[in-house]
Amino acid sequence: MRIILASASPRRKELLSKITDGFTVCPVDAPEREYGGLPPKEKALRRAKDKCLRALCMDTGFRDRAVITSDTVVDVDGEDLGKPKDRYDVFRMIKLISGRKHLVHTAVCVCY
Repeated sequence: MRIILASASPRRKELLSKITDGFTVCPVDAPEREYGGLPPKEKALRRAKDKCLRALCMDTGFRDRAVITSDTVVDVDGEDLGKPKDRYDVFRMIKLISGRKHLVHTAVCVCY
């Protein structure tokens, strides 16, 4: 069985390579829905599933392979911090979480 890592993340590629070298990286371009009202942990789960379904829909060659996707959400006081818009937003976010308790939720979805 071949594995498709549907992610452009160098870190996710590095982590998977510690388990196996039998995979191909093929990033999927899936819009990230906001899922307003869901807790950050649930947003990560839903987005990881969305990416997996998107990968299966866009490439029929994936249907006979295991497809792995994931999503990470930073949770500050129960709120999704979101993706930084630019480098200034990165600094704002770092300042916001610095010295504060925060959670990082990473969901992984595997479809076969």
